[in-house]
Amino acid sequence: GYQLVQKIGGGGFSTVFRAVNFDEHRVAACKVITLTEKTTEKDRKTIDKEMRVHSALKHENVLEFIDAAVVELKHRNHYIPGIYMLLELAAGGDLFDKIAPDVGVSDEVAHYYFQQMVCGVQYLHQEGVCHRDLKPENILLDAAGTLKISDFGLSAVFKLKDSGKTRTLSERCGSLPYVAPEVRITALNSRRPYQAEPTDAWGVGVILFTMLVGNTPWDEPTEKSPEFSMYLTGEIFDEDPWNRLGESALSLIRGLLEVDPAERMTLDEAWEHPWCRRTSQLASQGPQMLADKITQSLRDNGDMDLAAPDFSRQYAAFPCSLFTILTLPPETTWTSTCPPPRTSPNSRNRSCSSCVPFACLPSTSLPLILPLTHRRLTFTSFPPHLANPN
Repeated sequence: GYQLVQKIGGGGFSTVFRAVNFDEHRVAACKVITLTEKTTEKDRKTIDKEMRVHSALKHENVLEFIDAAVVELKHRNHYIPGIYMLLELAAGGDLFDKIAPDVGVSDEVAHYYFQQMVCGVQYLHQEGVCHRDLKPENILLDAAGTLKISDFGLSAVFKLKDSGKTRTLSERCGSLPYVAPEVRITALNSRRPYQAEPTDAWGVGVILFTMLVGNTPWDEPTEKSPEFSMYLTGEIFDEDPWNRLGESALSLIRGLLEVDPAERMTLDEAWEHPWCRRTSQLASQGPQMLADKITQSLRDNGDMDLAAPDFSRQYAAFPCSLFTILTLPPETTWTSTCPPPRTSPNSRNRSCSSCVPFACLPSTSLPLILPLTHRRLTFTSFPPHLANPN
């Protein structure tokens, strides 16, 4: 089985470990969510929804869900109770750590990842899934620098592929700097429903802005924010950092950040926008060249030293017998709660050790793990979930 050999992240209610199957020479990430007596049935339904949605998705730009198991409290004498979610290892870390505060990344790097992000979110919408929490912290990079959308804790199923039946959403959720105004603005008034796809398009637009300038455009999309109020009047476009954006990029961002969701640019339209459609020069370059490009602005501003550690040496430095994940039947239940959002790029202290661009993984010794069988999406009033596979 897989053995947890090193803690590589976490926060809120979960911890992430690097998991290695030494017999089969496979590596993955394991998200561990602790079970306690305080775990509620609502918690279990929430994490069940997250895993059923995530496990049904298979795309190059979506973090792969490999497998999962649960250790219930009754097994506490032999194992640590918790939910163990085995996921693709995104060795390059998250996009958040590649964005230099108040500077951003280069136009070509932003373009490279914007194209991949649009492809990934378009796929989610084709599968009937709305992410609802798109932000740089939830955009991961693999060892080759490929973008991976992660964290489906706030996702919702809004469309059935078989019938094409759709529904509106009403839950108020997301991270304030990235949430769409139609989701946030009625939070204290009513549960007026909103369309799913435009909310993700807004999040994509905020991420693009953040990549290009190194900061979010506002703290929240309401008139409580001076920046958002200036955006509504148009005054902000002559101010820094908006005046640093090129004409084409600004046109795209303004289309995605149209306040009226009915008039907002769709992701299909964003894909056809001239700024997006131009040829990416980074697509044909190797991981090391890509890592250099991505971290250039960080190094120029003294925020990090470029590093590319040999992860195979790190495996040898950690004990390989902490504990092995149990293999349990598919009827197993689950539990979790959503972790709190992280701080915005302009206010976060960065650590060089957490800003590794990519890992140099020996491909011959770490083959890919086979994915789960694709599962059929459906939804109920709350929470949206997947039907049991036939």
